[in-house]
Amino acid sequence: MLLGGRRGFRIFLVYPLPSLPPKLLETGGAENPAEEKRLYAGLKAAQKQWIAEAGQAGERALTNARRTLRTAGVVQRAVETRLSDLASGERLADHIVELTRTLHCATLVVGREAVPWFRRVARSALADALVRRAKNLSLWVVE
Repeated sequence: MLLGGRRGFRIFLVYPLPSLPPKLLETGGAENPAEEKRLYAGLKAAQKQWIAEAGQAGERALTNARRTLRTAGVVQRAVETRLSDLASGERLADHIVELTRTLHCATLVVGREAVPWFRRVARSALADALVRRAKNLSLWVVE
């Protein structure tokens, strides 16, 4: 595969999963231990459902991106996809830069149009934060 005059490159498509919404982080609590247990079980079930739906949305986005690359002539074996969770309290820019370094990538391309929640974050300070943190990396922000 040849891209921009280079052979043997790899493309990692990463979909950062959003954090759980605040309403799914804790219950309102209850004085009755049995009721508290029931509320906690309901919270865990709702979290599991939310995570599954977020993962499915991410997989659809990655499948569409992979299809677009394939249509553009990129061979399938050159593309790897993954969903990525933010660690608790981790900042998105730090997470993206760390993942880029872990994968031994030299160029970071951040697309933000396909993911509504990511677009809101990216339009704020993400691009600026990436520029500050992405030392020794090429950075492209794609609309």
